[in-house]
Amino acid sequence: MVHGGEDESIARWSARRWQLENARSFEEWRRSEVSASLSNLRSLCRAVNDTVWQIGREPSATASQLRATREACNDLTFDSSAEVAAYTLQHLADRYGRVTQVLEALFAAGNLPIRQRGLTVLEVGAGPAPALYAIRDFYADLISWAAAATPDVRIAPVVVADALDRGKAWSHLLHNLSENILVRRGEKYSHSGSLPFAVRHLDLNGFSTIAEHVRELEQEVARIVDEYDRGDDYISESLAREQAQSDGVRQPSAYDLIVTCNFLTSRDSVEAFKVEISNLARSLTPGGLFVAIGSFEGNKYKYIWSELEKLLKRSSLVRLPLFGDPVRANGDVDWAHAIRAQQGEMLREFEAQGVLPICEPIYGSDEPFPEFKVLVWKNSNPPQKGRKRKI
Repeated sequence: MVHGGEDESIARWSARRWQLENARSFEEWRRSEVSASLSNLRSLCRAVNDTVWQIGREPSATASQLRATREACNDLTFDSSAEVAAYTLQHLADRYGRVTQVLEALFAAGNLPIRQRGLTVLEVGAGPAPALYAIRDFYADLISWAAAATPDVRIAPVVVADALDRGKAWSHLLHNLSENILVRRGEKYSHSGSLPFAVRHLDLNGFSTIAEHVRELEQEVARIVDEYDRGDDYISESLAREQAQSDGVRQPSAYDLIVTCNFLTSRDSVEAFKVEISNLARSLTPGGLFVAIGSFEGNKYKYIWSELEKLLKRSSLVRLPLFGDPVRANGDVDWAHAIRAQQGEMLREFEAQGVLPICEPIYGSDEPFPEFKVLVWKNSNPPQKGRKRKI
């Protein structure tokens, strides 16, 4: 964050202390009409339904995937528009709400990453990127509140919003959804932070943030050398590398927030991706957070969470003493009504067209959402002085 003065008190400014001191004020503001939180949720819900109609051009095909995208996601490839449309219809707004609840709690506890040069975020395995949309909107709201409440503190928005997920159809959906959000809100592309317009990484197997960063850096070195060569000039690879490092590349070497949202869903998932999860744990900036969100009911999920905790205990991260108990999803009445209305609108339209399977429930606006589990681990290592942060 950038501060509006050079006196000693500002020089010792603490993001944690600032959050703790302002948590109640920000929470009250979030519940007021001045905040964009509820209006952003509602516009997101409308954009979701716009997108489902656009990409799921055969309502019967989308409706036929509803049960599978609720009960058998691990068996799906997400290579078809029907699968991604059905999944988004049922899950995106709900999980956007869950991530928002986690962000609010993190701010209240003084643990939310606050950045000056822009926030970098990676979401793993959540399909329609609910965490990326939620984080982008939450920080935009935080920036608006801080500008009025604490004008000497300016907070940077999300500048990198990367999605990692399998399935060829997700990028098309994300592009349409982000376009529809911009239209619904009347925003320009640069307003309020970055939106995801495609899946950036398609496979978690063997994924390493630093390896991807180095790969892009070497590609930029080769491009610089080639550019000099085409101009009948010469630059050494070492100088080209210095230039590439100075300019930076698109892929961060570390992220401020890494979120897995309903990704670890099979009993062997932690074991299958233990190397990659360990790599993610090492891919956080100082003060950065690894956030895991998902279901917890049943012995399978108890085992998954236990295995994840064991794995992360072997990392250099520190577990935050938050979310000891499961959290009721979308406990705010207005938020629950908005999300149920979005889901119900689409399902009733399918029903009117005679394509909604008989087994599909249409929940009322007062139907409660289930509880969910959250684990948050923090990179508490101090930053290396003099080391530039590349984004």
